[in-house]
Amino acid sequence: MRRCVTAVVCLLILAGCEISHVNPDQTVVISGRALTATGAPLSDVQVHLFKEVDFGEFVFGATAALGSLGTVCLLPSAPAICHKGFEATTSADGSYRFTIKGSDTQGMIRELSTLDLVFADPKSASSPSTATLRFKAKTTSVQLPTARLWDSGLRVAEGRSTIDLSWHALKGATYAVQLIDRAQGISLWMQPASGASAHVDARVLEDATADAAVTARVSLGNDVNAVYLSRRGPVRPVSGAPPSRHAACSALTGTTHLVAAKQITCGATNGDLTTPSRLTATTGGAVTGVVVTLPQARPIALIVARGLTGSVLVEVSVNGTAWRRVSASSAATVAVQPAGRPQARFVRVRSVNGLDESTLTEVSVW
Repeated sequence: MRRCVTAVVCLLILAGCEISHVNPDQTVVISGRALTATGAPLSDVQVHLFKEVDFGEFVFGATAALGSLGTVCLLPSAPAICHKGFEATTSADGSYRFTIKGSDTQGMIRELSTLDLVFADPKSASSPSTATLRFKAKTTSVQLPTARLWDSGLRVAEGRSTIDLSWHALKGATYAVQLIDRAQGISLWMQPASGASAHVDARVLEDATADAAVTARVSLGNDVNAVYLSRRGPVRPVSGAPPSRHAACSALTGTTHLVAAKQITCGATNGDLTTPSRLTATTGGAVTGVVVTLPQARPIALIVARGLTGSVLVEVSVNGTAWRRVSASSAATVAVQPAGRPQARFVRVRSVNGLDESTLTEVSVW
């Protein structure tokens, strides 16, 4: 165990992680003020504080890492996976205050953890939204900037092949479009956007029912970032299941000399877009990717992969021997439209650096 801890410390230093100077037993006070979208005090509402899953806990398996936790932890009703939640209620002027321990702001070896403070306006029926302040508690007293909710004015329209979204632009913001599972509140899809509109390929929804939303990210200064989640608009599935649904697959190990282990049941093509596939390797090594085998060769129009970790390659093959690269990406979700719709029966998604991809959720082929 001592050797493992030393290795993790080295990795944290190489990654530029900061070690906290706050004693784990000291009291830490976090305070601020929340406003409605019109600038009025947001009074008598609950404010939630979460510690994001940190690196040390991921290494030791103390918590599950299911791809991106951001969307889940943006919601006021975020589940336990967001880790160590606290609640406070705003006063008449919108002020809130949390009194926690130094250990609640740190990881397993006292590295500074990212904290998410989340609030919403439950009384706003016209354009409710959620705000998250992301920060690190470097001292025992943290005064957060006053935060105002975003009136997104979100509009959602469904076409035959796209889901079209538009919203009120927020100065200095970067955006991402979300498709959120209506029952679980978990992100089914996320893609970057710009300006005040975006188009989502309807096929990424498959046969699931979801709500569409957009996130806006802005800096509030002093190393505090605000992430706003707009109100949601319902969307219906129009594309149905992909041709790869319930196709066979094999788990890969290695990066240069790849070894494939056929899965008895393929969790990466079962249509569950939110549950990790839990691929396994017969060699006992780390699963670095997956090969999906279609019933027969076909023109490949779209490949969608979810729950990815690090840099990945997406490749296709007719015979499973000669491979053609169609994309390289470092996003958690990928939608690739191969140029020329190449003929292929095999689709391979694999890590460039040998990272564990056993918990990718789904690979879909159209």
